[in-house]
Amino acid sequence: MTTETLIKGDKTDDFQEIGTQEVNIQNAQNNAKLEDLCFKNEKRDFHIHTAFSDGFDLIENIVATAVKNGLEEIAITDHDSTKAYDVARYIIKKELYTNKNKLPLKIVPGVEVTVKKYHILGLYVDTKCEELQNLLAEIRAINNEKSKKRCEKLTTFGLPIVYEALREVFPLSKRISKFHIGWYLQNCLANEIEKDLGKNPPMFAILQTYLSKEKMDKLVEDVMDPKRAIDAIHKAKGLAIVAHPFKQINPKIEMYELDKLVALGIDGLEVQPNYGPENLPFIKYALDKGLKLTYGSDYHGPDFPLRPMLYGQDMRNVRTLPFAKVYR
Repeated sequence: MTTETLIKGDKTDDFQEIGTQEVNIQNAQNNAKLEDLCFKNEKRDFHIHTAFSDGFDLIENIVATAVKNGLEEIAITDHDSTKAYDVARYIIKKELYTNKNKLPLKIVPGVEVTVKKYHILGLYVDTKCEELQNLLAEIRAINNEKSKKRCEKLTTFGLPIVYEALREVFPLSKRISKFHIGWYLQNCLANEIEKDLGKNPPMFAILQTYLSKEKMDKLVEDVMDPKRAIDAIHKAKGLAIVAHPFKQINPKIEMYELDKLVALGIDGLEVQPNYGPENLPFIKYALDKGLKLTYGSDYHGPDFPLRPMLYGQDMRNVRTLPFAKVYR
């Protein structure tokens, strides 16, 4: 059974609501060595994307990989959409139970909200919260307009890409992103980009060459007020977590930016073990401020090898590639 058919299927009412359970997130007041906190995850990955936003993996595969990796809990955190959580619940209920034994994996309802400068994870949210869903719909519309502008700009580079074609290629996603555009360039316009990048360029090279803010002339700046996202997440009884803070904040000169987010009501910071020591200044900040720490991979699919799904153990023991870095 495919994901598309699962959407149309009937859901049962006896599935336990994960979102109403007691929040079970690792407390930031952890006595372990700070360095160890960069790599450990308590068998959880609370930052995973699916084909319902800009991920390139189906939920069936994500669930299977999580179990194989020894995880006990994952959060589906698609960009500005909670649809995948409902589908994931259905899959676990209907497809992945065997011999009436429950799959050893909990699915946490989540979302990654796109705001000005930052991405805010909402974890353990009530996906039926009207205020949250209205905000997400508003942000999706804004981001789709941004992607239309990206396509228009790319045509001036001699790359014939049409926004409507992306909607057809990625029917599950209600939010077309730069990753979708990058995939299209990589797979449908390979001859056109070969002159700049050679044959079979990796995705990160395509994004940097054609879709950076500099290339887009800042046509695609995010505008949503972070306060609205934080408030909507709290209205949905969730936790508001700053995703990958090391990507938006230079720890040498910009840590004061976190003070502003704390004043707005942020609950915690995300640690991404795939980035190893890049997390350290932010772990220290969270400990000092009494904030929560959550762990995630920012998994988008197997085509992004630097950000694999987490394992249920210290990532230093299982990672085969060098830890990812942020270049400023």
